[in-house]
Amino acid sequence: MSRSPYILEDEYDRPKPPPSEAPWYEIPDKQLLAVEHPAVILKNSERAVRMLGGGKAVAQAFKPNLENISEPNGLELRFRPGDALAPPVQGKPARTRAMVLKITVPKGKGPNPRPPPGEEPDIPKILKNLNGKFTSEVVGWVDHTIRFRDMADYQWNTRSSDWARNVEENLMELDLQALKRFRMTDKITADANAEIMRPPRFTHINYPFVYGFRQNPAIKVDTDINGEPVFINAGARVQTQTQYGNWNSDTVPQAGRLKRPKEPEVLVDCLKKLEELFEERPIWTRRGLMNNMPSSLWQQLKWAYPHVAYYWRSGPWRDTYVKFGVDPRKSKEFAKYQVVAFKVHTVKPKKDSSQNKGHFFDGESIILDGKIWQFCDLKDPLLAELADIEKCEARDDCDNTDGWFPNNRHFKIKYIMRRKLSALIAGKKMDDRVFEAILKEPDSAAPGTLPPRKQIMYTTSLDGQEGGTIGEGDKMDIVETEEGDAEVEVDELVDEFGEGFESESEGEDEDEDEDEDEASENEEGESSKKEKGETAARDERLQKLMERFMQGHQHEGVSRRTGDDDDFELLGESD
Repeated sequence: MSRSPYILEDEYDRPKPPPSEAPWYEIPDKQLLAVEHPAVILKNSERAVRMLGGGKAVAQAFKPNLENISEPNGLELRFRPGDALAPPVQGKPARTRAMVLKITVPKGKGPNPRPPPGEEPDIPKILKNLNGKFTSEVVGWVDHTIRFRDMADYQWNTRSSDWARNVEENLMELDLQALKRFRMTDKITADANAEIMRPPRFTHINYPFVYGFRQNPAIKVDTDINGEPVFINAGARVQTQTQYGNWNSDTVPQAGRLKRPKEPEVLVDCLKKLEELFEERPIWTRRGLMNNMPSSLWQQLKWAYPHVAYYWRSGPWRDTYVKFGVDPRKSKEFAKYQVVAFKVHTVKPKKDSSQNKGHFFDGESIILDGKIWQFCDLKDPLLAELADIEKCEARDDCDNTDGWFPNNRHFKIKYIMRRKLSALIAGKKMDDRVFEAILKEPDSAAPGTLPPRKQIMYTTSLDGQEGGTIGEGDKMDIVETEEGDAEVEVDELVDEFGEGFESESEGEDEDEDEDEDEASENEEGESSKKEKGETAARDERLQKLMERFMQGHQHEGVSRRTGDDDDFELLGESD
């Protein structure tokens, strides 16, 4: 069996292909420059050249660039060749490898050699129909092509502008005598039609921005009830359709907006549990609901409650969920569901076995997993008695701040609970006897006779040890304030209570110091004389300071002398 000549043992033993029978052509050593004109050129090729700046500008493009002799010059294209102020489009050279092919077609040959006006001839189709009856030759080769890729700037037609005509005639020709004749008006006019100098360019963006538009992957196509295609954002946040109570509205939401869900099972179980809880009690806080249901249903609470209740954002029942159809403003029986809110500055506590009791406040312990307590959940004896609407004279009309309670009684509840919270966080316990003064105050403040609120302050004589009892030996005082009944926040705590809260407001300390100063002045006349003398000395020093200031001498200011509250000394001077 003979060995096939095409079976090779080595890649270098491959047979050489036979010489090609295609003809060889020589390319003339003639370098050409191509211009990709952005306009559609059919007949008026001369105008196309004028748009490039004329024959001189095109010839200049063939000359080597002075900065880089291997690169040709660029071109400028103006869409209005006769307007020298028209912003041009810049053409930049790009390296290419192409040949210029000259094809000669016999006259009158081929179907429809001349296309209709406005249409370009289909050259490949014409050549195909000629059946090879044409000649071709290579004219030269192209190594650079000038391309116009920049976006055209905004165009401003200045043909009717006298100012533009003056600039074009005297400045654009670069004639010395014309430059001397050029004048610009220096008149300031308020004419709305006054001409202004056109900026060199209107936009600094040369290339269109590549947006890369793509379809949002979360958008899905679905059909509506009419069978029409609609776009649905599958990744959009699902709305819970929560309804809110509006204090300025006479009505409250009566029913939910959504159909009752049938799945998933955990959502259905949560919905059933909520219906049971709202049958027991028409108004709940979120913490109270969570503490009365299994923790496995907590995640479904936000999706389930819009089917059962609406939400109050502000007012006496702020941040509570109210059963549909129940309006707590209509009857004082809903006063026990009012809330008291505090702002607690503390580390979030860990969950423990007593979390199902966290919405109660008994005055003995506290679980800081929330900031809102309802009056019916106050188990502290003193607070529970104050929060009983039957033991006070309720309002005739519900108030948007105090609800059904009288203004001063509502303040007593908030104030006493705030102080007890502060003490519990500091590890102390308060005696109810501390609040005897405020409890003696009337529940209602008549307009024009008493301020709407009273601020209770106390100073304790404790030794500063934790775990003590506040009560005996305490000094109490009642100071009237001009503040309205804003939300009470547990964001201040006297220093002896620890660092659970921020420091007590300075206003209380200042008021207390002022009261003590007044008492000392009434009891001791000698102290008053001494203070008058110190005041005179202080005024004398301040007068010296003003004299130095008026004379222009440099001074550093006023400093308080150590150990003296009312005496001042000039910095830089010694007594």
